[in-house]
Amino acid sequence: MVERGIVKYFDEREGKKYGFVRVLNDAGQPTREEIFFHYHDGKTVTSNNTDGVTFDDTWRFMPMPQKGDVLVFERKPGKKGKPKACPWSYASDWDSEVNWFETKDEVDFGPDDFDDKDDIVSTGEVYNRAYACFGNHEMAREATEMYPGDFV
Repeated sequence: MVERGIVKYFDEREGKKYGFVRVLNDAGQPTREEIFFHYHDGKTVTSNNTDGVTFDDTWRFMPMPQKGDVLVFERKPGKKGKPKACPWSYASDWDSEVNWFETKDEVDFGPDDFDDKDDIVSTGEVYNRAYACFGNHEMAREATEMYPGDFV
């Protein structure tokens, strides 16, 4: 089960890269419960046509968490038996992926729907190129809107 939390503290010094996330309740309000997380347990999120949104098994570079960032995570037992947020990712990436997964069947276009190069910018091919660069749906959407020619 995926939970949400707000980063309370994160130590980004070399050899540390761990922090604590304050768990959010179903109404999105912080609880008193805090859970340990480590940077290297961060994962990107992915979806496919059948399984919905999941954490990707491959590790990719992610920005360092900052105090106040909202994370999504699964709760696992840590080394000392206390809960650990593992894997975790940024809630904005998770929400973008969920939105894409829920609306993917509503997008229906083909090659005959485009009559010039500028129209191709809206296609999934260009978007996928931007996603490959950024590994984040929100950033890929922004990039293809702001710099459409860069991904053609």
